[in-house]
Amino acid sequence: MRNITVVTGASSGFGALAARALALAGHTVYASMRETTGRNAPQVKEVEEYANAHSVDLHAVELDVLSQESTDAALKTIVSENDRLDVVIHNAGSPNDKARAAEYDSGANKGLDDQIQKGLAATEPPDADVAAVADAIVKVVDMPLGKRPFRIHIDPAQDGCEVVNAVADHIRTEFLRWIGLGDLLSPRVND
Repeated sequence: MRNITVVTGASSGFGALAARALALAGHTVYASMRETTGRNAPQVKEVEEYANAHSVDLHAVELDVLSQESTDAALKTIVSENDRLDVVIHNAGSPNDKARAAEYDSGANKGLDDQIQKGLAATEPPDADVAAVADAIVKVVDMPLGKRPFRIHIDPAQDGCEVVNAVADHIRTEFLRWIGLGDLLSPRVND
């Protein structure tokens, strides 16, 4: 089934990889990013060039996840062009409190972020392929509604995070059921 998909934060990195992989798999994809006529104008051009070069249904769309107005406008555009939106891949992120982050980095935790990043980078196998993340996203999106997993794990380091995350997912599932929110665990289609 061809899904109408939006990928947030698709100007670079995993978002751009996922948007392109989904388009290659035959889906209609909106690669969302902010400042499409400003600093991300070159990325918009790359999206257009990729779509033309590979004959895929890939589009750039202005969407700033920190702005409800921007989000509403992007979703309205997508739905008006397609009569529906099937999949949202929320990849965008932005530190909300830069002052707090700077405070942490200048205090007792100075340099901790760099140390963590360097330590994690050292555990990454030299043959790790970031495209594996995009490939896994395509596999999930291609699954029928109701059969998609809550979460998937891509762990080239094989450091045990899959086991930890599986336990956390189980606890989260049981907790949601316990507090009466188990309905969040099953997909629903709005008419």
